[in-house]
Amino acid sequence: FRGSLRELVRHLNRCVQYGPFREIPVCALLGRWDPALGRLHVLNAGIPYGLLLRRAAGTATPMVVNGTPLGIFEEPIVEERIVWLQGGDRLLFATDGLFDLHSETHAPFGDLATEIWAGLAGSPVDKALAGLCERARVHAQGNMEDDILAMAFEQPAPERSGDLTLWLP
Repeated sequence: FRGSLRELVRHLNRCVQYGPFREIPVCALLGRWDPALGRLHVLNAGIPYGLLLRRAAGTATPMVVNGTPLGIFEEPIVEERIVWLQGGDRLLFATDGLFDLHSETHAPFGDLATEIWAGLAGSPVDKALAGLCERARVHAQGNMEDDILAMAFEQPAPERSGDLTLWLP
């Protein structure tokens, strides 16, 4: 798709509204990531949870980008955000099925996820994602009542030549 993310989400919204299963809203997270610059443009339509790990600071924080699922409204209600990433920064996005898992004491996994994500910074990103999902499963004693979709990616270190250059993101 060569248009903007906003044009794409409008097109997808129409497809959901006039498709064979129009009564079922669809959650989507759209993005354009330029790893060479560290620029991530995100548009959210119903994936409520994100965690941003800043490697240099060693901290993870929630990344809130709101939006309603596609197919509900004639004009989709979505939020956009541009995030600039540095080498080693990581982003995790997941559906509420992961963050809303509850323990026996009814504590939501979302209360622990930020600290766990930060603690997994030393692991490769695929292992960190698997580790977070496993901790969620253990937290809920295997009682996973909702579907779960989780994705994570890591910003590579910028490639720099040996020449004297100025790199401005």
